[in-house]
Amino acid sequence: MKAAFRKIFSLFLGILLVTSSISWTVGRHYCGHILVDVSLFHEAEKCGMEPIAPISQDTDDLVDASCCSDDLTVVTGQDHVGKPSQDVLWAQQLFLSPSGQPNIQRITIRDDVAVPWVSSPPFTLVKDIHLLCEVFLI
Repeated sequence: MKAAFRKIFSLFLGILLVTSSISWTVGRHYCGHILVDVSLFHEAEKCGMEPIAPISQDTDDLVDASCCSDDLTVVTGQDHVGKPSQDVLWAQQLFLSPSGQPNIQRITIRDDVAVPWVSSPPFTLVKDIHLLCEVFLI
């Protein structure tokens, strides 16, 4: 259970790192107040309702009568992804040093602990399992 949780969590962190370092571009095209198209990484497609250019230069009959609008949102990713520095300040060292000393003094190495399996002889082999199953290391 613990190994599965660790794998899932590391996969989640990897995906989070990749998505935070990629730059995202979201393009949206509105016709009036209605959202027509949304696209990632490039500009959204037009709806075909763009104004037609005037026939001659003299007549400006069509003066920005477009009902369409484009919205382009750019989210920049991180440029520098690295290991954070582990600088410990002097005040932190003064706090951590005395609080760690009593814990180190509590650790004792005991040599008088008896290990029960040291004096027992190994099991006798009645049949060689590798030969019975025909499994050989190559």
